[in-house]
Amino acid sequence: MSALVFYLYSFLLFTTFIILGRYYLFLAIPSLVFSALVTSYVVLTRSKISLNVVASVLETDFREALEFTSSPFFIRYILISLSIIMSPYVLHRLMSLLKIAPLRKLQVRPLFILICLLTLTGFHHIDTSGNERRTINAAGINNYFPVREMITLKRILFEASWVINQYQNMSIPLDSEQNTGNDTSVILVIGEAARKSSMGLYGSKYDTTPYLSKLANESQENFVHMSQMVSASATTRVSVPSMISMSSAARFSDVAHYPSIYRMANTAGVETVYLASKAKNTFFESVINAIMQDNKVIIYNDNGSEYDGDVLDYLPEIINDGSSSQLITFQLAGSHYKYDARYPPSHDCFEPAIEEAFYLNSIRYTDFVLSRLAQNVNQTEKPYVIIYTSDHGEYVNDEGDGIFGHGFKQFVKNEVEVPLVFIFNDAFAKKYQELVDVVRLHSQIPVSHDNVSHTVLGLLGISDSKYYSSSYDITSEAFLEHERFIVDMNMKDVPIELYSFRQSPLSNSERTEIKLKPHCSG
Repeated sequence: MSALVFYLYSFLLFTTFIILGRYYLFLAIPSLVFSALVTSYVVLTRSKISLNVVASVLETDFREALEFTSSPFFIRYILISLSIIMSPYVLHRLMSLLKIAPLRKLQVRPLFILICLLTLTGFHHIDTSGNERRTINAAGINNYFPVREMITLKRILFEASWVINQYQNMSIPLDSEQNTGNDTSVILVIGEAARKSSMGLYGSKYDTTPYLSKLANESQENFVHMSQMVSASATTRVSVPSMISMSSAARFSDVAHYPSIYRMANTAGVETVYLASKAKNTFFESVINAIMQDNKVIIYNDNGSEYDGDVLDYLPEIINDGSSSQLITFQLAGSHYKYDARYPPSHDCFEPAIEEAFYLNSIRYTDFVLSRLAQNVNQTEKPYVIIYTSDHGEYVNDEGDGIFGHGFKQFVKNEVEVPLVFIFNDAFAKKYQELVDVVRLHSQIPVSHDNVSHTVLGLLGISDSKYYSSSYDITSEAFLEHERFIVDMNMKDVPIELYSFRQSPLSNSERTEIKLKPHCSG
């Protein structure tokens, strides 16, 4: 019904301006294009476009945006949009040729414009549920298309800038201190679009994590993985700030009023480094970039390298063998679409050559990157902990609709169920084995991105009277299970138990069989 309403808007708008005269038609074109873009999204996803969708597009870096233009979703989206844009003109020409309703006659009927608008309002009313209708009636025209979408765009452009400005100018006195004698360093690896269900470590039938699975079976003193980890959302713009800020998912709207783990680490005298396997520039400034600027050392991969493994070449210069602790954040390109651009040809391990296989290849390549990272930190005698999680999961044609990505519509569980892995180097395992045991003791407890910031601070031995809580710290004996929240596409925080996940009706028998190539086995 929503798609029909949006299409009628396009058609009636075009009709109205043709009646007014050809010069007024130029005023209709921007609204017609805007209407077509919204309509095609609804047709493809069967879901209304949300604030998070538009914001995620604006905050995507140029390289990722360019890659997405080759996706099946984007191609279908453009074709449908163009069809909608052209259809009012085609229909009007057809009506004129058939002399069904000559526009000359319509010009003498001024009430036709009013009838068009009333018809559109009626369809809007039918399109909404009881509760939504009451909200719309209370809010007036602000909740109707296209005013609603225009207000959403305004919110993104102005409120995001306001939040960033508030955060950058935030002045909160911190009393963060590091425990005397703590020499631990932490490498927080933030994956991209890695869903737990596609990882062999978490029970997938595909051998996508040979290194992590081997650690889990053979090196329990160096490895722990949490079995019930969820992200704060299916969008990076929400989930990453939730894990690096002391603001939880349930308080995400107040993120500008909470310090990051980097500000707290800097105050405690811990060296902070941000290493990103992506370019710095995006279409629109993001809260993530603003928070990451708190790091003392910032390295963006602007040298044209395509793969996460290439960025590891920076590590030998970064890893510190001295007495001071470090907090290194390594943000991966991971499994962001376009999947087959995320790994070198030598890591093409699954067949046939379809998107689902490309996605599995990207997961397996991340496993390889983690193995190289672990080898790097094992060469130092200083205690290091690698914490690997993902910003969110991924929708990989789960309903057989040919869509690949995340956050397009109401979430499926694969979009929020993510890995959380601890890899301890030998120096840490020898010195703090009792802490490894505490983490393993908590490995079956449900956790979320809200736990990451407290856990990082706990490993670094950083305490704070206001922001750090040992009950959220997985490495603490005082750790407790807390209610977990998801921020949905309309920026509302919902307890995960109350969130209505979409089901994935496509059975295994309906999916293309994917196999590991012989040269990758073993």
